[in-house]
Parts: sequence; structure tokens; C-alpha cells
Amino acid sequence: MSFTLVALYTAKFPGSRSYEEEIDRAVNWMDEASDGGPFVLAGDFNSPIEKSQKQYDEVARRLERLGLVDVYRAARGLEQGEPPVEATYYRRHQGEVRGFHIDHIWLPAACADGAKVDVGDFDTWIASKRSDHVPVIADIEDSRFAATP
Repeated sequence: MSFTLVALYTAKFPGSRSYEEEIDRAVNWMDEASDGGPFVLAGDFNSPIEKSQKQYDEVARRLERLGLVDVYRAARGLEQGEPPVEATYYRRHQGEVRGFHIDHIWLPAACADGAKVDVGDFDTWIASKRSDHVPVIADIEDSRFAATP
């Protein structure tokens, strides 16, 4: 099984306007570095949240043009524009805990087909103070990554 894993943790660097701009930079790098082999892009994208959904959708379309799919969305059968049902990040704001789905795994479309995705639970990860994120775990058939001549 051979693929290029790109791990992503977005941060707003001087000169960048948004998390989505940083994701877009990673997509640029993937596009330029591609040797025809498969890519997996995974990590804490810090996006989308309500105010950044439109910008995130633009980046998602670029990833789709590279032949990648969000394995969580594929596994849950979510249609375009349909919001995720499980949060991966929780933030306390004015005494209320809000959840956002900002952690992603993008795989080649053929690999995402039939993949199983688990999302960690609030009590184990958040309430226990292990993290402010829960894990996203994709279980795929490794034969789908087999190189074709």
C-alpha cells in the first residue's frame, strides 16, 4: 500500500486571512507535488464553521477535482450541503458547549467506497478533558491503495 499522507493542522499565519486559505495552500502543494499516486489529506482543518462554510466549500470542490472525497461524508451518505451529524471539536461559548465538525479525512474516491468511519464520543474525549477534539477514524480496505501500472 503506497500513498502520500498529508497531515494538516491549520493556523492563521501572518499574511493569511483564513484557515481556508491555509487548506488551499496545502491543496496547491498536493497538486504540484503529485506524481500520479494517491493522496490522503487528514487533520484539524479548523473549518468549516458557520461563517466559513462558503470558503470551505470552494476548497472542498478543489479536493474533489483532485479525485478525493471526505470519507466521513461518504460513509454517512451525506448529500452536498447536508451538515455533518457528529461534532469533532467542542468549544464553550457564553456557558454553552457548541460542537463543530472541523476534523477531516479526504481519501481517493475508490478508497472511500465502503469505508467505515468512527467518531470519538464526547464523554471519553471532551468531558474527561483529554482534548477539545474527538478522533475521526476511517477503516478502509488496504487493497484499494494498491498501485496500478
